[in-house]
Amino acid sequence: MKGDKPDEHIREPLVWAPHKTAEQTTWIESKYDEAGGSVEEQNEERNSLLNHYRNLSHLRQTNDVLMKGDIKPIETNNEHILAFERSYENQSNIVLHNLSEQPVSVSLEDVDVKKVLYETNKVKIKKAHKQITLTIPAQSSVIVESPFVAPFNRGIFYSVLVQKLQDNCNQSLNFGHTDTIT
Repeated sequence: MKGDKPDEHIREPLVWAPHKTAEQTTWIESKYDEAGGSVEEQNEERNSLLNHYRNLSHLRQTNDVLMKGDIKPIETNNEHILAFERSYENQSNIVLHNLSEQPVSVSLEDVDVKKVLYETNKVKIKKAHKQITLTIPAQSSVIVESPFVAPFNRGIFYSVLVQKLQDNCNQSLNFGHTDTIT
């Protein structure tokens, strides 16, 4: 794939082994082959990028929330944290990515954690009343299962609010009393 793109090495051949093999694609010399190592090398390393993607792929294939769930961004007020919630059929997962070179702590209100489904590095979780604080190592991700919170239904809320206001007005103004005004 030669071209005049900004980076014509966007799609390089996969390096299968650290040494030349008959199976290795040879149409172009890999420019970035040292970056992640060969498939053979990454198979042996538990925390390799290849195994990271395998683990995430397996988690997604076995978790309906991650596969089919609606996605809702979570505001963390931290430019280094990418966070979102996936929810499906009364289940919820929260996904957080620390994109920085430093550990970052992020607090989420009205959230609880049932269990950690996946973490690239050990994440510290501190629970307080109606709040959790996660300390996420540099360039790490965590996926947690959270109790499902039903979406806010404005129609029901306003109906209940209007009914309560009417009830209060009726009581304070004595609406419905039978005296006639002359």
